[in-house]
Amino acid sequence: MKTADTYAPSFYDKKVYEINRDLNWLGWIEHIHPVADVGVDEEGTFPEVYMNDGTKKSIRILPSGNSLSFFEVNEIDQIDETEFFGVNLSIVVWADLTKVYPSKTYNYRSELIKDIKGVLDGHSAYDMSVQVKDVFSEYSQLEKINNQNTMLPYTAFRITFTVNLLTC
Repeated sequence: MKTADTYAPSFYDKKVYEINRDLNWLGWIEHIHPVADVGVDEEGTFPEVYMNDGTKKSIRILPSGNSLSFFEVNEIDQIDETEFFGVNLSIVVWADLTKVYPSKTYNYRSELIKDIKGVLDGHSAYDMSVQVKDVFSEYSQLEKINNQNTMLPYTAFRITFTVNLLTC
C-alpha cells in the first residue's frame, strides 16, 4: 500500500508538487494543497483533494483560516509528435488579509498575486492570466457564498498558466 511517505508524483502532479514546495517558502500560505477534483454532494459541488495516503480519504477545500491554495488541471495538449505536453493549470488562492499580514491596513491582493507569479515564473510557466472575479464559479457551494468569502477583508484569485512537461 502506498503511503504519503512513499508517494512519488509524476507528470503534472510532480510539477504541482515542485511549485507547492516553492510556495511554502513564501511563508504566508497556511494550507497548500495539490490538484483538486470537483467533489459533489446533495448541496452541490466543491473543490476536493485526495490525501495520497493509500486510503480513500479526500478533503474538501473551503475558505478558512489564514490562507489556502489548490490547483486545477484545465487542459492537456500534446506538442507536435513529441513526448512533450502543454499542461494548462490554474492555481486558486484564498486569503484573509487581516491574518496574512496583520500590520498591513490596505488591500494588498496585488502583492500576493505578484508573489505567486514569481514562483510560477521560476517554473517556466507561460501564458499566465489572472482572474479576481468569480474565482469559485466552478464550485456551486462556494459560488453561493462568493460575496462572503471574497469581499474584503477576504480575497481570492486564480492564476491560469501553462507549463511544458515530458511524459517520461
